[in-house]
Amino acid sequence: MTLREALASAFVVTEAEGGALLLRPRDGSGRAMVLDGAARAALETRSATAVADVLRAIGEARGREHVLVLHGGRITPSTDPDSVVRDTAPEAPAPTSGTWVPYD
Repeated sequence: MTLREALASAFVVTEAEGGALLLRPRDGSGRAMVLDGAARAALETRSATAVADVLRAIGEARGREHVLVLHGGRITPSTDPDSVVRDTAPEAPAPTSGTWVPYD
């Protein structure tokens, strides 16, 4: 089973630029998210656990976070597909400053 097929059980999946996937929840709840090309490529080899990773990341997404990126081997919500992640861990309370930092 491909990653796209695995995600199709929970999402309407559409190809996007750069190998990314646009994910829209089938049940209409939640938000549409973009799984970027690098994250998709990393998950293709482990699609059995990938769906759980994607669902967890979508559940952790806040405010304007609409892109899922690979950060430290973990799928993480972000506001930008250019490798930008939040400056606090997803488990921490939402920062009030709205500060974001890039990672290498």
